[in-house]
Amino acid sequence: MYFFQRIGAALLNPPHTQVANVHVPTLTRSKQASPHANSLCKSPMVGFIPPTLEAPSAHPTTREAPPFVKKINDTPLLMGRWHLLELHEQVWFPAALRDLVVESLRLAWTEMPAPGHSLVTEGALPVVRSVLKQTKSTAIVDVCSGGGGPMPCIAKLLNVPVTLTDLFPQVSAWERIRFEEFHDTEVGGPNDNGLFSFVAEPVDATKFPLQLCQPNTLRTFCLSLHHFQPSLARRIIADAVAHKTPIVILESQERTWWTMTLFLITLIPGIWLLWLIKLAGELISRGFIPFVSALWSALTSSGGAAPPSAGSPLRCGTPRRRARGLYRPGSGVVECIQTFAQYLIKRWFLKRVLWTLILPVVPFVVWFDGLVSCLRTYTKEEFLNDIVGPDRLNDAFEWTVTRKYILGVAVSIAYVGVPKSP
Repeated sequence: MYFFQRIGAALLNPPHTQVANVHVPTLTRSKQASPHANSLCKSPMVGFIPPTLEAPSAHPTTREAPPFVKKINDTPLLMGRWHLLELHEQVWFPAALRDLVVESLRLAWTEMPAPGHSLVTEGALPVVRSVLKQTKSTAIVDVCSGGGGPMPCIAKLLNVPVTLTDLFPQVSAWERIRFEEFHDTEVGGPNDNGLFSFVAEPVDATKFPLQLCQPNTLRTFCLSLHHFQPSLARRIIADAVAHKTPIVILESQERTWWTMTLFLITLIPGIWLLWLIKLAGELISRGFIPFVSALWSALTSSGGAAPPSAGSPLRCGTPRRRARGLYRPGSGVVECIQTFAQYLIKRWFLKRVLWTLILPVVPFVVWFDGLVSCLRTYTKEEFLNDIVGPDRLNDAFEWTVTRKYILGVAVSIAYVGVPKSP
């Protein structure tokens, strides 16, 4: 234990350096924000009436943890919270790899611990649904959204508009979510029906713009509270309390032996498998199938308009000559190959395969940062005493901290604050 304490002492209290697209805001960075930081993109939050939000029904996959897991979790891993370094937050960490790490976290939200029984559907969704019903909120503003997190999925499941914000907005990632998650085949492009929007300018969570503090709006933090020291976390929550905005804070890890052991064993192969499934499906649906379709069209027609004429290189001569004719300009096959190659380059497909599957750098970073996140996570007592308690934030708000196990192993922590009834 003395050895680990010495290592921890060397890593504790890292310098608060600002990194683009990372949830580690400081006061100095907020002063450098764009003068348009308070502008809000058009979001149909006002006047929106969601459907009736029914209480979540009991689901057999959301059950209490096995007795041995409960026994392990009764004792925290360490006596206090360790605010260690996460790799993808550092200035020297490549931005391209950081984007892949953030995308991995979004995959983990929507697909782990098992497809159909994810942290979104079994953990975050029931909590958000319950608070929306309790507070009669009609819209959600997500804070420190990073690469998107679980809220776009929740917007679709609950049919409630969601607005993403961040001090370092990742506009390209959010645009990709709009295209992928809200793609309408009939329209031929994204069609979110007003359920998904984002603020392209920086938004400081400690000084929330008034345009975002609309009545009947729920504020959410997903996998971000552990990034902040207690003093800064108090300021973030105090801003929500000052605007009388209900708040839901979600974490998918805790500072216990069980979670640390689970992450230690399963996180690298789990993230690697998620990327394998994602990239294979993307290659087949958006690369291989269009390529085969275009190739078949080129083989059965001349220029894609009519069948090849008798003098066409696709029909005349021996099979060997016809095969050579396939690759002549104008036959269509060369164009198909060029289109497929452009897809691989533009979609950054080969680089993603390299850094996630061949050289699993991204799964390793997620594994390392996941273990550090466990050590950073606030316990129920620390949250209520160190964050909510000192500034008397519990006088006007009612706070609850709940823990739910998914499939008996994965954990979802929810810190919920709602205004007290007058």
